[in-house]
Amino acid sequence: MLMLWIVIIITISPTVSSLSAPGTGRTLDEFGVRSKTVGTLMNSIYVLGYAVGPLFLAPLSELYGRALVINYSTVVFNAFLLGCALAPNMPGLIVMRLLAGIGGSAVVTIVSSCIGDVFRVHERAAASAIVIGTPSLAPVRTLSALLYTTSILTLFQWAL
Repeated sequence: MLMLWIVIIITISPTVSSLSAPGTGRTLDEFGVRSKTVGTLMNSIYVLGYAVGPLFLAPLSELYGRALVINYSTVVFNAFLLGCALAPNMPGLIVMRLLAGIGGSAVVTIVSSCIGDVFRVHERAAASAIVIGTPSLAPVRTLSALLYTTSILTLFQWAL
């Protein structure tokens, strides 16, 4: 069950890093920000969370167990994604994206250890290919989702 959870979250977590990029202009307009640098920061701060998170989440998984750290960090990831949706201003959104990146980094960091714990040596290659190859498809899935959403909104814009 933990491996299924990992595959689902490892699919969503990298997608979130690039999902906000096409809407940067609208987000800046929504919050009344004119600086494109702030828009770039909003998009890139999530990746900074990806870099910082493993520094303390990986050792915590060794101390308290992988399942516990993965489950709690996934709750943190989802809570701060909700915080991104409800952010009242741009600094709040930037902080929420940083913390969501930290929470989302646990699965990507700890997955190799989970594969080593769950699968036998001769089964690890296939499991690693599935679990680690999944995030590399995130930009393709993001583009597909955005194109589909845009086409649906364009088709039904008269109803909006």
